[in-house]
Amino acid sequence: MEATFDPTALRYVGAEGPYAAEAFAEAGRVRAAAVAPNAPSGPILALSFEVLRPGARPEVRVVETYPEGRTVRQTWGAGTLRPQAQLLPQSAVPGIGQGDADPSFVQNPLGDLNGNGAVNLGDGVLLADLLAGNLTNPTPYQRYHGDLNSSGTLTGQDLALLLRKIVNPGLEPNLELAPQDFTLSPGASAYLLLNNSGNGALPTVSCTHPQGIALTDETPQGAAGKAYKVQAQDNTLEGSIQCQAGAAGTRTARVHAPYPSFTLDLAAPSTSTTPGGTATLGFSLTPVNGFTGTVSLSLLDAPSGVSLPSPSTVNLSGPFSGTLTLSVGSGVAPGTYTLRLRAESGSNSQEKPFALVVQENPGFDFYLDQSALTLPVGGTASLQAFFSTYGGFSGSVSLGLTDTNGNPTPLTLSPASATLPASSPVALTVQAGSAPAGVYNLQVRATGGNLSRSQPLSVTLYDFTVSANDIAVTQGASGTGNVTLNRTHFSGPVSLSLSGTILGNGSNQVAYAFAENPTTNGNVALVLNVGPNVPPGDYTLTLQATGGGLTRSQAFTLTVNAAPKALQPTLLGRTGNTYSVGVNLVGTTDAYRAALFRVTLPAGFSLSAGTGALTSGCTLDFVQVSTSPNQWNVALVCNSSFTGPGQLAVLTVTGTGGGTLSVGNVVLTKPDYTEDTSASGGSLTLAP
Repeated sequence: MEATFDPTALRYVGAEGPYAAEAFAEAGRVRAAAVAPNAPSGPILALSFEVLRPGARPEVRVVETYPEGRTVRQTWGAGTLRPQAQLLPQSAVPGIGQGDADPSFVQNPLGDLNGNGAVNLGDGVLLADLLAGNLTNPTPYQRYHGDLNSSGTLTGQDLALLLRKIVNPGLEPNLELAPQDFTLSPGASAYLLLNNSGNGALPTVSCTHPQGIALTDETPQGAAGKAYKVQAQDNTLEGSIQCQAGAAGTRTARVHAPYPSFTLDLAAPSTSTTPGGTATLGFSLTPVNGFTGTVSLSLLDAPSGVSLPSPSTVNLSGPFSGTLTLSVGSGVAPGTYTLRLRAESGSNSQEKPFALVVQENPGFDFYLDQSALTLPVGGTASLQAFFSTYGGFSGSVSLGLTDTNGNPTPLTLSPASATLPASSPVALTVQAGSAPAGVYNLQVRATGGNLSRSQPLSVTLYDFTVSANDIAVTQGASGTGNVTLNRTHFSGPVSLSLSGTILGNGSNQVAYAFAENPTTNGNVALVLNVGPNVPPGDYTLTLQATGGGLTRSQAFTLTVNAAPKALQPTLLGRTGNTYSVGVNLVGTTDAYRAALFRVTLPAGFSLSAGTGALTSGCTLDFVQVSTSPNQWNVALVCNSSFTGPGQLAVLTVTGTGGGTLSVGNVVLTKPDYTEDTSASGGSLTLAP
């Protein structure tokens, strides 16, 4: 059938039939044909269009039916294109053999099964019947014209080619040849038939043939194809007849002759190796009809880098089995290559294809989740290594750390090995060991299976030291020393502490405070407050610094010097506007029985007084002697001697606004009743 249509209104989609359908489409026209092995009771051919303009339809006419004259009813309706269902043939239908060929077969165009001189729908039905088994015992003529693709067997592909030839008058020519194999003894002959599975004119045909074969053109007058008589001479060799027809293609027929030759066979269809390796290929040569001689072996279709190490030859006088070694260069990319092994002696030649599989060299790669680590000297740090394998690599790889030149490093890595393939990341630990502080540019190296892989790793080891100079402070006074932190690649906070038996908050102890703690600086002031009753002498104090996982310490000496003989006021505590002040006798170990001193207070402050630790049980009295300035006299008389240093009295001072409290006019009475006026006084500030 043929359908014409407006391409702006309809778009051709496809054709389908119950057994086989073919269509040829060009602008505004479709030619289609379909056949069935049995008379169908429903649609035999359907064309599908996409409607671009509502109401548009193609104009359809039936070009040919088989049997002729049958009425075909046409319908138009919505539908969807279904996949074409093909019935497999019930039995294999062979093409023609050497004894079947006849020059008269090429008189008609290829595909003319019914012999009417043209290829039409009746030929399609005839081929469909052959494939479905409806027609048994087909003639050699029918078997020749039904094998449109020169495969040697009639199949559904031949039916598709036949229908294509029917619907497409412009189908390009394509050279076909039958039969495909000849076996000829000296003087024997057979016919080689050439024809055209397309519709265009077949270009000029030319053929080559092996030694000892004669080709004679015996094409009938006006034939559609070509017919050659193939005759064997006394010196016929095994080989191929190859015919070419320009763009219509090339076809080949094998010639088997009972003359001295050989056969080539391979032990396996494939061989494998890796880039830079070798591959072995087992082969055998078998003499035929008493062949003897030298057979040369060579590779065909080999990619660059694949070769036989040297030309290979075999002196063949009987069955021979051997092994070829193929050299595969390191630059050959992994993949599967189809090669041919050619065995050749004179005009005798044999070829066998085989697959060369170049496999990827087994190997591995890895990367680290970190490229830089920072840890303290002597410390450890963790990271992860992610491994991937290829080419089937498996086994143990050794792990280690080196510098960038591959030399050992004082830092170490654990574990020392890993088993691949690994289903999860490998946990690694870097140990600083005894390495000093600094920046180490290293390589994490993994070695195994003749491979070595490395990843860069920068490791920074940090450290710091702490130091303080010896310091001397007078009893009852404060002194400031300097704590030095020498930092190497470390800027984090450091916590400071001080230890020693003399430390505490009593009058006979030493209190301390750091100006900043924790500190990120390199220098920190240390203030030492020496109680007035701390005995003079040298005291060992230990300074400790902790930060970044490190602890450093250093001992230094506090020298407490004896204070001059004095009454030194010291703030003991404060509650609201009430201050507790101790009056300490310092700078003397002499014995006394009484004391008199004057206390000067800020204006508006009041005073009360009591005995101290040295004067417990003594009699104490106090009295205000002046309001401006605000001065008070305090007197102590004891029944027994008291010896300094120590607390002589405790003053309770109340007032607002703050100011200076001072002690002066000191008179001490010795046990022999003589007065000592050599002791000085002191002062302190009362904060508002």
